[in-house]
Amino acid sequence: MHLPGGADLIVIFVLVLILFGPDKLPDLARTIGKGMKEIRKATNEVRNQLKFDDDD
Repeated sequence: MHLPGGADLIVIFVLVLILFGPDKLPDLARTIGKGMKEIRKATNEVRNQLKFDDDD
């Protein structure tokens, strides 16, 4: 799987800046951060539950 490099990230950032504008970027980043936190939390809960089930 190809991971984006430096030039790819710059292009993505410019596109996001054009689409959402500079005023919306902090809100967008905050929303993405909260979403990632929720995904991590759910993943850890599932992992802990599976580990707990294996102990039984």
